Amino acid sequence: MKNIVACILLAAGTLACAQAKNLAGDVNAAAGDAGKAAKEAEEKAAAEKAAAEKVAAEADAAAKLAASLDDALATNAKLVEGALLIDVRAADKATDMLATAKNIPAAEWDKRQADFDTLTGGDKAKGVVIYSEDGADALQIRDKLKAAGHTAVWAQAKAALVVTEARAKGTAEVKDAVKDAKKKKSK
Repeated sequence: MKNIVACILLAAGTLACAQAKNLAGDVNAAAGDAGKAAKEAEEKAAAEKAAAEKVAAEADAAAKLAASLDDALATNAKLVEGALLIDVRAADKATDMLATAKNIPAAEWDKRQADFDTLTGGDKAKGVVIYSEDGADALQIRDKLKAAGHTAVWAQAKAALVVTEARAKGTAEVKDAVKDAKKKKSK
């Protein structure tokens, strides 16, 4: 009878051990599934964050482009009105200068201030459009001129000057033709 009880206890223990192993396997599988789900959730969150950052960057770029185009259109208008065009790139970088531009490199600005004063005739209200490759040097010189009391100064990156010299010249020629026609009518 002791043997039967011992066998029953041994069988019960073996069964309990097997059930514990199965339960441990189920727990490990569930933990593995939870780990996979967490990793997938992290990857999805990272992808969504990257997509949101891309959308934000595109919106920012679109806003900057719109502002740049507005600035370029305003600059175009100033050029048509006869604003002085100054390229502040180094002379060796300014080989593709716009036709009516004068080159006064930003690095030499303080030494060549007299050249600028001669070009403007000392008129601090004279329209001046300053440009450089990326616009940074142009902004720096614009700020110097504004601090010195110049009131009509604009800065621009060269690429943003969407007006061509031909267009500016053509618009000026149209204005001159209109003026001439008005003069002839008044005689």
